[in-house]
Amino acid sequence: MTRGSGCGYTNGGVLAILDHSGLRVEMPDCQRRRADGSNELAGIMPAIVVDESAESDEGTLRQKWLAALAQVGRE
Repeated sequence: MTRGSGCGYTNGGVLAILDHSGLRVEMPDCQRRRADGSNELAGIMPAIVVDESAESDEGTLRQKWLAALAQVGRE
């Protein structure tokens, strides 16, 4: 599922450094909630779902993505 970005960066956001790549990611530090408690900007379910299992090598992942993208034009 994709995630909404919340209401933004009220205090400059939250810095996260990813363990494996060292990539620095700045994330929003707040979100808007509806009266029922759900996140107003929660995101949507993607139209394409690809299983990126850990046992998949780069070539296998490429084939999975190409197959999934080919299905989009047929639906």
